[in-house]
Amino acid sequence: MTGSVPSKKKQYTNFAAVWTSQTTAAVLIFTIPALAPLLVSRVALTATQIGELTAIMYAGISGLSVFISVISDSLGVKRVLIIGHLVEAVSIIGASYAHSFAGFAISIFGVGIGYSSITPVTSKAIMSWFSKEHRSAVMGLKQTGTTVGGSIAGAVLPVVGVTYGLGAAFVAAAILVLSGVAFVFLYKESGQIQGSPRITAEFLKRGLSLSIKNKDLLWLGGVGFFYASVQSIVVTYITLFTHSVLGFTPVAAGLSLSLVNASGTIGRPVYGAISDRVFKGNRIMDLFLISITSFTMLLVLSTFRSSSGFWQVAPVVALLGFGALGWNGVFLTLAGEYSDLGYEGVGTSLAFSVAMSGQIVGAPIFGMLVQKTGSYFLGWQLFAVALIAAASTFTIARRNHDPGKLPREIVR
Repeated sequence: MTGSVPSKKKQYTNFAAVWTSQTTAAVLIFTIPALAPLLVSRVALTATQIGELTAIMYAGISGLSVFISVISDSLGVKRVLIIGHLVEAVSIIGASYAHSFAGFAISIFGVGIGYSSITPVTSKAIMSWFSKEHRSAVMGLKQTGTTVGGSIAGAVLPVVGVTYGLGAAFVAAAILVLSGVAFVFLYKESGQIQGSPRITAEFLKRGLSLSIKNKDLLWLGGVGFFYASVQSIVVTYITLFTHSVLGFTPVAAGLSLSLVNASGTIGRPVYGAISDRVFKGNRIMDLFLISITSFTMLLVLSTFRSSSGFWQVAPVVALLGFGALGWNGVFLTLAGEYSDLGYEGVGTSLAFSVAMSGQIVGAPIFGMLVQKTGSYFLGWQLFAVALIAAASTFTIARRNHDPGKLPREIVR
């Protein structure tokens, strides 16, 4: 159906299929953070090991993303999504039999491998079914599936774990991800509509060559590293912090994770609107605003002690999630605008991959700080300062390179 306009019904059905796929698959990447208090108390994992498990999962996600994007042209969106869900489900069921760090590491790496197919392939689906005029908004809505999945994980899995045990919680996670397969079957494969060129090896090679030489993209990926690091420590350790330091029950601590993700779900489109309407397309200033929000809330979080109640902490946790998880959409938009004309997808993927390395190293470093100092407070403060320093440097250095102010051809 190259060059044709798909029906609204097919567009809505396919969007529902890929959004549900993204949401149910995302539940599993939040399994370790959601169950962290139980893993520490019942399996005797350390804070450092919880961070290392997060890093191992993101290593699995990063390892195959580009490869999956390429083979999806041959296998199709539906088949790749089904395979991804099945790999995730089998891997997390394996975690229900694990009794050591090594066992959990193998299982969670498998979850990462399975999830590596989800974001690139669901994004490919949006590119295939929606025109350039609507892709950005629809892509942003699709990405909320990740934070909604985190909210579900935080609300459901601790309850199952406390009531029926850790094994049952991992099986419940597998059931949730398998439920997404039913919706994947609703997806209708198609040819690409006008404006969606078929990706070839030569296209990727040319795009990577240009993107690697693109200083704007490299700067953006570098500052994104710090945003991703903060996101990583927040989603990985908010449950352990509220449980072990503030004395919340595992279920209440899980709700903190849900609240962080729910706020991030709202933050992503809201910051996008702020970028468009308040800053008139100046994404750099919007990213700086996000860094100020995250910086402030991390410092406030570091002041809480065991006497702090859930409703006292909840507003801070919500605002923290609003910023720490809300940067994603603005970052991706700026990456697309910084990319060379015709290679926006490749450029965005490169900048995002550089940034996502922060997801791999952030949580283990934070965990080691907690392990060495016996406190979360220094970790919150150090990551807050690192983020605001990086964001300030980026804002000052690249303020005249914002494509919201100049046509991209001139910026280039």
